[in-house]
Amino acid sequence: MTDREIPLRGHEATRETYRRDVKEFIGFMKERRLLLLKALREYSVWLDKEHEGGHYAAGTINRKIAAAKNRIRYAFKHSPASGNPEKRQKLEAVLKGVRPRPIAAAAKNLAKSVSFEDVRRLLEKTKDRTVNLMIRFLLGSGMHVSEMVGVRLSDLQPAGESMVEIALDGKYGNKRIVRIRAEFIEYVRRHFHGTTFLFEEEGIPFGWRAVSNRIKQEALTTIGHEVTADRLRHMWMMIQFQRGKRSSAASHGVSYSEEVLEESRPDGDSPGTSKNDTVELPSEEN
Repeated sequence: MTDREIPLRGHEATRETYRRDVKEFIGFMKERRLLLLKALREYSVWLDKEHEGGHYAAGTINRKIAAAKNRIRYAFKHSPASGNPEKRQKLEAVLKGVRPRPIAAAAKNLAKSVSFEDVRRLLEKTKDRTVNLMIRFLLGSGMHVSEMVGVRLSDLQPAGESMVEIALDGKYGNKRIVRIRAEFIEYVRRHFHGTTFLFEEEGIPFGWRAVSNRIKQEALTTIGHEVTADRLRHMWMMIQFQRGKRSSAASHGVSYSEEVLEESRPDGDSPGTSKNDTVELPSEEN
C-alpha cells in the first residue's frame, strides 16, 4: 500500500467510506485535543486495539491510516507553510514513519485454503444457531455481510410460490436482485424476530463488523481456523462458475440461493465440487 492520496473520484461507496474514515480521525484528534501529526501517531496505535469486541483487519487499518494521511496532506496544502519545501519534507518523513500494517502471505493462503468441507464441518459443529443461519444465508446468497445485516423486511418481495426476491444497492454502486427460497427466509424470520430488519437481536440490528468477528471466532473454536465472511462469498462465486454461470452474473451476485443450499454441485477439480457437497436447510428442531 502506498502513501499516495486517496482519490476522491470513483464510486459513491468508496467516497462515503473515505468520508467516514476522515471523520473518525478528526473526531479522534479533537476528542484528545491533539495536533495533526501527533494525532496520526496515536491514532495508528489506537487502531490496533480492540473495538466492538474485535480487531480491525490489516487492510482496514491501512485504509484508515491512508485516509488520515490524505487529510493531513490536504490541511498542509492549504496552510501558509505549503510553499516551504523543508517543512513539506519534514511532513512527509513523519507520515512515512507511520507505516501500513503488513498483510502476511500466510494469512492470505489460509483464507484461500478454506474448503467447502470446512464450512460444512463448521455448520455441523457450531451450537450457535445465529451464526449457523448467517453462514447459510451468506453462502446461499453471495451477499456481503453489510448487505445481509441491512436487509429490511420491506425489501422481501415474493417471487412466485417458493421464492423471495431482495433488491440490493451493493458495494461500488452495483444493483442486483438476489433470490432466496421463501422457506429459508421463514426459518430466518422465526429465529431473529426482526421488526424492521431481517436480522435483529432483541430488536437491535446487527453490526457488520460484529457479525464478521463472530463468524471468525466460531470457526476458530469449532474447526481450528478462520472462515471469513468474504471467503464465504468467494466460495459462492466459485459455485456459480462451476455451474457454468457467466462471470459477470456471478460477480454481480445474481443468485438462486436454493441451488447452493440444497442441490449438489457438478464434479470438478476445485475444492468442494463433488456431488456430496451440499448444505441442507436447517430443520425446525436444530
